[in-house]
Amino acid sequence: VKNALNLSKAPLVAMNLYFICGFSFFFKTKVSSIGVLDIFGTSITPTWGLLYLRVCFIFSDFGGGCISRDELEQKMDAYIKEIQLFNKTANLVGTDDYDELSIHHVLDCLAGVKTFASIAKQEQAKKGSEKLIIGDIGSGSGFPGLVLASVFSEYNFCLIERMKKRCSFLESTAAVLGLKNVSVINKDADKIKKKSLDIATFRAFRPLTLDMTKTILAMLALGGVVIAYKAKSEKIREEMEGIKEIVPSYEKLSLCVPFLTENTTEPRERNLVIFRK
Repeated sequence: VKNALNLSKAPLVAMNLYFICGFSFFFKTKVSSIGVLDIFGTSITPTWGLLYLRVCFIFSDFGGGCISRDELEQKMDAYIKEIQLFNKTANLVGTDDYDELSIHHVLDCLAGVKTFASIAKQEQAKKGSEKLIIGDIGSGSGFPGLVLASVFSEYNFCLIERMKKRCSFLESTAAVLGLKNVSVINKDADKIKKKSLDIATFRAFRPLTLDMTKTILAMLALGGVVIAYKAKSEKIREEMEGIKEIVPSYEKLSLCVPFLTENTTEPRERNLVIFRK
């Protein structure tokens, strides 16, 4: 199995491991009890082993980025541990649980990577030699900005956050992850320089009201793209109906997040909403 785990064969291998780990996860057992963790030739804790397998599952059909799976594994593990360490003082997210952070946050962000890769490549071609600037609006704990910056070292990421305490966390974590392509701006969204971003993204941010959408579009260069992580289709339709005078058309792409959108006991809907200025 270890030798077979490459990009050409990973889908079948990872699919099998996915169901093994899924069975173990939902019945509250540890993967180490069935001796799966040694297949990668490394010492992995049971919880981290689950995250590693899920990342491999998504990246078996990876569409972009320069990072290797091993490096991404290390960065995401370090990221989650930083959140666990500073969560109470910085009020970052609603959980300290490693598995929940892995699935509901890290994997949720990674599920949009292939779409990001395709759009960013197109936008970079238009911009030429100057690096693309991607803004994470209301970055908070760094989802999706820090995850995407870890994958796409070739682009610049600007994490926009109004709370100083969270900005300190973002700067510290970017340093821990060795992300040279990340800058943090401690400002409200409406104070950001106009036309300074090529792509704007956000997750668990405010609803797309008319005023908020105008603020986001003002940050974008002409032809810039908004890529928003959203949940239910019904709520998306309501929001987009309310801003149709300034966003007449948009695209909604369904995301597949292991153990979240595919959870048969309590499935969650996850989508990307994409539109241009």
